[in-house]
Amino acid sequence: MTDRRRNIFSCRSMTRGFLNGHRRRPYEVVLAVLKLSTKYEVGYLRKRALAHLSLAYPLSLDQWDKRETVSTLSAENDVDAWLGSKATSKTLNVIAAAEGLNLPWLLPALFYELSTATLELLLHDSKWNDGSIDPKTKHNILVGYYEQTNATQSRMLNFLYCDPLERCSSKDVCGEVRRRVYCDSQIWLKTKPLEVMEDGDWDPFLGDLCALCLQVSKVRFQQARQEFWETLPEIYGLPKWEVLVGLHEDDVGQSQAMLQVGD
Repeated sequence: MTDRRRNIFSCRSMTRGFLNGHRRRPYEVVLAVLKLSTKYEVGYLRKRALAHLSLAYPLSLDQWDKRETVSTLSAENDVDAWLGSKATSKTLNVIAAAEGLNLPWLLPALFYELSTATLELLLHDSKWNDGSIDPKTKHNILVGYYEQTNATQSRMLNFLYCDPLERCSSKDVCGEVRRRVYCDSQIWLKTKPLEVMEDGDWDPFLGDLCALCLQVSKVRFQQARQEFWETLPEIYGLPKWEVLVGLHEDDVGQSQAMLQVGD
C-alpha cells in the first residue's frame, strides 16, 4: 500500500467517528483530520476540523467566556487544565499546526492560553525546544507573555486604586476594602488577567464595598477585560481582530454554527 493510499485509509477511519460520533474529540484527532483534509483537499472535513478548533480558540471575549461549555475538544484540554505540562504541550502543538497551515486567526487565543502557564513550564517544554516553533513566534510569545502578566495589575485591577466615588455611602470602609484587596493581589497569580476576578470572587473579596462601589468595580473590570481582549493580537505581534475575523470567515464559513458540544 502506498503512503498516499495508507493516509487516505487512515483519514477515512478517523473521520467516521469524527463526523458521526456523539462525544468530544481529542485535539490530536482534530489536528490529524485538519492536516490530512488540507493535504488531500477535502474541503468539508477541513472546515469541520477548523470549526472544532474555532470553538476552543474563539475570536471574541464573549465566546472565550463560554468556551468551557461550547468547546468540542476533550474536557482534559479545557481552560482549567493550564497548570499541567501536558496542556502546555497541547497548546504548542496547536500553535505549530496553526502556523504551518496559515491559520493566524487561531493564534491570539492560543497565545493567551499558552501564557497562562508558568514561564518555567513553557521554557522547559519539549515542544518549545524541538525546533517546530518559529524563532520569531517564540520571541513574540515571550514579549506578549510579559505584557499579559503585567496587564493583571496595570489594567484588570485598576478599579482597586481609583479615586473614591462621589456618591459612595461609606468612603472610609470602601477605601480600606480596596486597599486590603490590592495588597492581597500582589501575591495572586498574574498570568490569567481575564480570569483574575471570577463571578465567585466578588463577595469573598469585595463584598464589604457599598452597593454602588461594588457595581462600579464590576463594570470597570468588565471594561478592562474587553479593552485587553481588543489589544490581544497587538500584544503578540498579530494583525488586528478585524483582519483575523475576515480570515476566519473565509476558512470556516457557517461550519461552526452547526457544531454543538457532543456533536
